[in-house]
Amino acid sequence: MTTVTETERGVDVVDFVCIGAQKSGTTYVSSAFRAHPEVQMPVAKELHFFSPKGEYRTEGGFAQCNADRSIDWYKQQFVDDDCKKGEVSTHYIYDPASAARIKAAFPDIRIFAIIRNPVDRAFSQYNMEKYKTCKESRDLLQIIDEEPDNEILARGLYARQLAPFLDEFDRNRVRVYLFDEMVSEPETFFRDLFGFLSVDTTFLPPGRNIRMNKSRKTRYEFIPRAARGIRKFMETIGLKRLVRALVNAGAGTHFSRLNERYNQVTIDFELTPEELAALQDYYAADIEQLEQLLNRDLSHWKTRT
Repeated sequence: MTTVTETERGVDVVDFVCIGAQKSGTTYVSSAFRAHPEVQMPVAKELHFFSPKGEYRTEGGFAQCNADRSIDWYKQQFVDDDCKKGEVSTHYIYDPASAARIKAAFPDIRIFAIIRNPVDRAFSQYNMEKYKTCKESRDLLQIIDEEPDNEILARGLYARQLAPFLDEFDRNRVRVYLFDEMVSEPETFFRDLFGFLSVDTTFLPPGRNIRMNKSRKTRYEFIPRAARGIRKFMETIGLKRLVRALVNAGAGTHFSRLNERYNQVTIDFELTPEELAALQDYYAADIEQLEQLLNRDLSHWKTRT
């Protein structure tokens, strides 16, 4: 691997950004980009630069929001070469301020999103936050009833989230893909995506048969909760720079891997009929709006066959 010195870092233009959605195959797409010889990605999968500080929350509590950094810092996350350069940050779609921030920095950038059936996406995030990271303790029906604007639910309201990007950018610079099409026809999906980014469309990444990750359950919930508490305490007493340094050094990733290996077990979850009906009702109006916004038939999202 070529060693890149600091003087070789820094670009004037970033070519594309994948704005999300969370739990919709973005990790898989990020890996495919890293395999493509004409695409360059930053070291971190998600830079979290265009989302204002304070609005970002993450799976394990360890990812770092970089909205307080300069645009020069962002540009220095890329190496000046002939590749198309871009990043994947799933919080951008969820943050209405991100569209204008991206447009101001790179007016000619290309934006794409991958969206998943919101019922399945919400259930996947719910299982993660209740059983894996232990950030949620309520039943899903209780959340729907008590807190309809909860992030677990609201992240699937794609019509309202995509509207700012379609307002800011020309339609030919924004592409919206469906997760289920990526799973069922990965070769067609990647040919279209690579064509949209103007890179070699004959390249097909390895491992194109997507396997859905099973949910995992944490044995000892106090461990991830204690880790988040320690980080919050350190930030409260003025050690934010130390926290950032530890995150950048990979401390959070290392902890997550150890926790997953020694403190988690794989488990299968199924939506109950009551949960399914409640989620379908919750998303019905937004799906109707999304069909009009994208001029696409999403009837397969409205009922489970």
